Amino acid sequence: MTRTLLIVAAFMLAAGCTPSYRVHFNGYSELSEPPDRDAPVYVATDPNAENLVFQRQVKDKAKRLLDAEGYAVAEAPESAAYEITFRVGTMARETIDRTPMVGLRGGFYGGYSRGYAFGPMFYQPYYDTEYRQWLIVRLFRLYSDTSEPRHLVWVGEAALQADRAAIRQLIDYLLVACIEHLGIDTQEEITLKIERDDPRVMEIADQR
Repeated sequence: MTRTLLIVAAFMLAAGCTPSYRVHFNGYSELSEPPDRDAPVYVATDPNAENLVFQRQVKDKAKRLLDAEGYAVAEAPESAAYEITFRVGTMARETIDRTPMVGLRGGFYGGYSRGYAFGPMFYQPYYDTEYRQWLIVRLFRLYSDTSEPRHLVWVGEAALQADRAAIRQLIDYLLVACIEHLGIDTQEEITLKIERDDPRVMEIADQR
């Protein structure tokens, strides 16, 4: 954890604040309005994903969140009007910064005692790693009587910055942002502040 984040965390604990995350979100839609909540939605997993166990955990969270938001959740694509697919991951970025330090000088003064004096200020370089947790959700309209069995109608892109690669915990915040704006075109990137005690986060937290 960086020095800045340590200070912020200490301040939050002292002030009794609830930790929160700022999620950056973009929604792109061909729909004129969000999908009807009575229209069954099926959540699919990527069979080619490297971690199928985590895929199933994210799918379970998405289904729970959809259900809590009043959407009809289908257990099979054959009985669904829409299908949701998702991709999730983490990007790491190394950064170098400098922090101010004050030098100390020691020695004998007056020939009798040893003492210390402040020297000139210098900047000590340090290395830090920032992590970008991301989630991309796609919504498809399903058809059974056309040559195109499914058509992409919406894409939601959510991301947040963190000081550690904790996608297993932070996926909850990304899912909340995507499901909240399911089917909505945001026209631009928006930033959502989501608290840790948000009822939607608590609904899906620590579910396996």
